[in-house]
Amino acid sequence: MTYNLLADKYARGGWHGYCPPQHLTWDSRRERILQEIESYSSDIICLQEVEAQVFAGELQPWLAARGYRGHYLPRQYGDSVHGPPEGVALFYRTEVFDLEQQHSFLFNSVPTSPPAPGSMFKKRQEGAILALLRHRASKRQLLAACTHLFWNPAFADVKAFQATVLCSEMAGFLTRHVGPDAPSSVPVVLGGDFNSVACKRVPDVFDPKLPRDGQASGVYALLTRGSLPPSHPDHPASRRRPGEAANADFKGQPLTTSGIQLASSYVVAHGMDPPLTTRTNNFAGCLDYIFVSPRHFDVLRTLELPYEHSSGEEAPRGDPGRGGAGGGKGEAAGTYPGVRDPMDVPFPPIPNEVFPSDHLSLAVVLGLR
Repeated sequence: MTYNLLADKYARGGWHGYCPPQHLTWDSRRERILQEIESYSSDIICLQEVEAQVFAGELQPWLAARGYRGHYLPRQYGDSVHGPPEGVALFYRTEVFDLEQQHSFLFNSVPTSPPAPGSMFKKRQEGAILALLRHRASKRQLLAACTHLFWNPAFADVKAFQATVLCSEMAGFLTRHVGPDAPSSVPVVLGGDFNSVACKRVPDVFDPKLPRDGQASGVYALLTRGSLPPSHPDHPASRRRPGEAANADFKGQPLTTSGIQLASSYVVAHGMDPPLTTRTNNFAGCLDYIFVSPRHFDVLRTLELPYEHSSGEEAPRGDPGRGGAGGGKGEAAGTYPGVRDPMDVPFPPIPNEVFPSDHLSLAVVLGLR
């Protein structure tokens, strides 16, 4: 499961004016969030925008009582963003997994060659949590990882470089603790908010010209194809903001996943990603993913998204008629094969009285091969 909870300081920050204020308070949202987490009973839980006191005082003890162990990596912004630190949290069920090694890091703390592109990468405090687990039933090892990439669409190159550093750290972590073949041989589950779409079909100020069939974001292309060529507009050699010069350090150098092979679990199951996992009054898109190493897993079921392509009516999560998960291969319920603009999907801006966050959760049932 992966779920961006919407940190309380952002819910109170004035960005969700479309939502009645009584539905934005943490007291109002807490029980709905906990119910969402508990209802899926996932063995691995990846959470984003978890405030430090929420992790220590609420989530960690609440999930510990239900048989989970958790790890937390906070981030704190500058003076322009007030409030407590928030970050990512990774939980796993202790009756299913034993922990062998754990590593948490900020992307800007990792030495890179070439050096990181521009100053923005160094300013950011996003990072990831890695946990090398051993599946108790099969005795097999598994890498679980949780992350949250930079939000700003003007810095798609920074996001792509963050994803490169993430994969490099995952590969190095596996090599150190398992062996040189581990990046390709150890199953990987990576959940998070990647702030990157699978395919953009509607031009905007950041990408005013798009191919006829749309364009995958640099992050998504990198993670699902294993490399990102310098010709891609989100590559550090190509993406420039007004007044910036070309980044000569990256000319001719593709970004890579360091041998980590990944696919979106919803694509493995259904051939496509959902049209949206977040919806506000001015944006809709799929930003959240559960990536898996496809050679190691069968995707047995996926959590359906709460919009119905047949009737156009919203179906609240937990509706028994939805059953909680879609089965096997084929078209996922709630997907729109022909949708061009996710804003056209008949689903209201969130949070609201039903959905406690501005993101939807994703969950999958995986079978180890």
